[in-house]
Amino acid sequence: MGNAIPLTRMGDHSGHSLQEVRVEQPRAAYRADVDGLRAFAVVAVVLFHAFPTMLPGGFVGVDVFFVISGYLISTILFREIDSGTYSYARFMGRRIRRIFPALGTVLAATAAGGWLLLNKKELLELASQFVAGSLFGANILFWKQQNYFDTASEFKPLLHLWSLGVEEQYYLLYPPLLWLIARLRVKRLPVLGVVFLGSLACSIALTSTESGFAFFMLPCRFWELLCGAFVAAWLSRSGRSDTETGLNTTLIRSCISLVGIAWIAAAIFLTTRDEFPGYLALLPTLGASLFILAGPTAFLNRTLFSLRPVVAIGLISYPLYLWHWPIISFEHILAGGVPAIGAVTFALALALGLSIITYLAIEKPLRHLPTARTYLFLAPIAPVMAALGAIAIAADGFPTRAAALGEVVVNQGHVDHDFLEQYVDKKYPECEPPALREHALKSGAGSMRCHQ
Repeated sequence: MGNAIPLTRMGDHSGHSLQEVRVEQPRAAYRADVDGLRAFAVVAVVLFHAFPTMLPGGFVGVDVFFVISGYLISTILFREIDSGTYSYARFMGRRIRRIFPALGTVLAATAAGGWLLLNKKELLELASQFVAGSLFGANILFWKQQNYFDTASEFKPLLHLWSLGVEEQYYLLYPPLLWLIARLRVKRLPVLGVVFLGSLACSIALTSTESGFAFFMLPCRFWELLCGAFVAAWLSRSGRSDTETGLNTTLIRSCISLVGIAWIAAAIFLTTRDEFPGYLALLPTLGASLFILAGPTAFLNRTLFSLRPVVAIGLISYPLYLWHWPIISFEHILAGGVPAIGAVTFALALALGLSIITYLAIEKPLRHLPTARTYLFLAPIAPVMAALGAIAIAADGFPTRAAALGEVVVNQGHVDHDFLEQYVDKKYPECEPPALREHALKSGAGSMRCHQ
């Protein structure tokens, strides 16, 4: 989820010219409990992807990420706009510095894995995901293709970048909206409230009729990020610091936090894949909002969610989110179906190790470089990666590769993928609807049936 999933550690540098575009983050009080909440969310997402029956609603962790992102970004933007130090160029420079290093690393590794392991058709599919994911349009691609939860989802190594696309599109629109509100001298919250209600209505109305659009597209997800914005507005009102909530007692704050976590947990264990997001997304988003609103002094926030091991997972949550799904997806592709439990467990351990390395060796050093113009050599990562995907498409999946020629044994389950595709094309040319044929193709020839 996540996600571009920004960390909660931020620094502040203002008063620089637009030409200089300083990218250091504005200082705000660090909240370990928010990193703890991020850990809770990423573990839910990772376990859902690895063992779907364990946490049937674990995918709602992405909705929690949206709330956290909305809260953190709004906290920064409200302060900069209100103090007159806002710069859109500086804001996007910070986002590039935060998002691109880990993303570029994972994309490069995924490209290498695709080259070595995938046949021509699979590499072409990965290349299209590569272009869309690099340019933060993965959500648009997957909306156009098919449902997030269909049988082919496990065979898309970059499917998880849909949430990154939603957040980046939010970053493109939300700061200018806040700036325009300030320029027009109208009240901020009523305008955001109208946008919130419109987005929520869009989500509810389209979830049952256009489920793909409701799931993947920003108009139906904007309200979730605005939940975090409203929390930021509450905590920052009248100059109040974001470590104070304005709530009267620690007991009240602790109860609010407990209710918030209970709602998120209920969503994780009880939410189904049907009719989501819509009304069902209110449970995890409002739960996350209550948890953040309760503040760092609430009992759960200052104890369980501020424990060092929990916070540590939160700190690596962004690279963990990026790494885990390509590895799991490649295992599905190579197995021709659901991989063994041992293989999935190994995938999780590998993703965790790579996430730690990425955070310590790449993400953290680049984020804290004193050079103001770090973004200048990070920004080209996106177009370069997109160009690699375009080259693979133009080269027709590089059919002379060893994996494409069958010189290495890959992509085998009960039946070799290429053989199975040929069998289906010959045996079931009129199979309708197309989704049923796709399911037959992925489930294997032995169990394939084509009903008219």
